[in-house]
Amino acid sequence: FAPVLLRRSEFLTEERKFTYVPVDGTPVTVVLAKGQLGFTYCQVLVVYALAKAAKITVTPAAEKAPVEVISGKQLSPAWSQAIFQRSGKIRQLLVEVDEADLLSA
Repeated sequence: FAPVLLRRSEFLTEERKFTYVPVDGTPVTVVLAKGQLGFTYCQVLVVYALAKAAKITVTPAAEKAPVEVISGKQLSPAWSQAIFQRSGKIRQLLVEVDEADLLSA
């Protein structure tokens, strides 16, 4: 995840609800915080959050599966494949974006 065209002004300035439809077809509503933005990619929720360093937190869909924290901007091939195949294995990606990587203005 390299948000090279993203500006700080595109992040939320206040808390907002966001509704999306994951692979199982059941609509889900989440609350996005100030300083975040959300979208889906292949029906996986992706939340960008302003941070001081790049990091990705993968939250699996399975209740007892451990969360995986990845330093940097790149998912493993296995996680990428799970997204592209719409496997339903991932509940959410929290992508912490280094503010220094954003476009100015």
